Amino acid sequence: LDVRTAREAEVVSLPRVDAQQPHRQMAGIVETLPRERDILVHCKAGVRSAAACESLVELGLEPARLYSLEGGIVRWAKDVDPSLPLY
Repeated sequence: LDVRTAREAEVVSLPRVDAQQPHRQMAGIVETLPRERDILVHCKAGVRSAAACESLVELGLEPARLYSLEGGIVRWAKDVDPSLPLY
C-alpha cells in the first residue's frame, strides 16, 4: 500500500504495489484492503506509512498484519535498488 500522493507515485513506485491512497485518507480504502494477508505500507521516508498503519489499526485492521517500510522508498533505493529515482 503506497500512502504517498498520486503525483509522488508517478515519479517512482516500488514493484508489486496493489493500491495507492494518501496517508490521511485511510478510511477511504480500508474496506478494500485484504484482512487475510499481511500489508506492507510505504511512503517516501517512513513517517507517513507509520501514521497510516496507526490509522488502519484504529479502523479495525490487525496490527500484526501491518508493516511500515522503515525509511520508505529512500531507504529501499539505498539498500535494495539504487536505480530508483529519488525526489
